[in-house]
Amino acid sequence: MFKSLVLLFVFLYFSHGIQAQTQNDSITRKYLVSKSTIFNLFSKIFEEDKRLLAVSNNGKKCRGHLKIISDTSFSLTNSWTLKCDTFNINQIRKLKNPNLITTGLGIISIPIGLSLAYSGYTLLGLGLFGDLFGTMFIIAGAGTAIKGPLIINGRRIDLNFSNLKIYQAKGFKLKKKHLKRLYPNN
Repeated sequence: MFKSLVLLFVFLYFSHGIQAQTQNDSITRKYLVSKSTIFNLFSKIFEEDKRLLAVSNNGKKCRGHLKIISDTSFSLTNSWTLKCDTFNINQIRKLKNPNLITTGLGIISIPIGLSLAYSGYTLLGLGLFGDLFGTMFIIAGAGTAIKGPLIINGRRIDLNFSNLKIYQAKGFKLKKKHLKRLYPNN
């Protein structure tokens, strides 16, 4: 009795896995691809629901989750304000990829840099080695505090040396190794 129940559960478990795998193969995923014209190293692939910051040619900024509408346009939906902006691929001037790690590092680096600079200021009055260490702490703290706001929005994708394209993949997840086959001329 126990063996038959175990075999039944094993059969149901593996049959569910096979069914889930066949359902995943029929999903069509949409991607916004920033294909570098210089090297393939600087290419970036963005899936739907990825957080982006986009700046259009007329200066309109929007931060939100990516939703691809058609082959030439996409929208960014901000989850805080529920504001949705639609962009055409040809109208994008800058594209940044802010994520939780870079935003957190940028926010944390500002008070760390300020505290390093303040501790360097207090070390200046301690004597011979205090001047040297105090100056080093002030320089390191100022550099860290200044770099913080630049880290918050993520790495900038330079669209002067790359092309934006929208690609749909059915049955597989798009990776960088697929880009050379998809766009061989660029």
